[in-house]
Amino acid sequence: MNKKHLGSNFDDFLKEEKLLKQTHSTAVKRLGVKVNGRNQITLPRNVREKLKIKTGDYFLVNIQNGMMILVPQPESNANHMQGLHAEIWKDINTENYLDEERKAWED
Repeated sequence: MNKKHLGSNFDDFLKEEKLLKQTHSTAVKRLGVKVNGRNQITLPRNVREKLKIKTGDYFLVNIQNGMMILVPQPESNANHMQGLHAEIWKDINTENYLDEERKAWED
């Protein structure tokens, strides 16, 4: 199979989650935050309200090309991943595929 795995890098993930466009539009506004003495930042209220961020929320942190990107952490990674990239497998009989893989490992 020669299809590129769509979630293979963070940009693809942002595109899939429809976050890339939002990320660019927010960056253009140049919202500034300051790191305090405890190495913490405070997100402006309008950002928290727009993104529905509340106290206790967790984020995944990714550093890419000198940028820090925060993405809300899903409650369950398993539930979040379920069904992703189904299009890759749509024309493949997964039972046959797994049988072939098992045979290859046995040989």
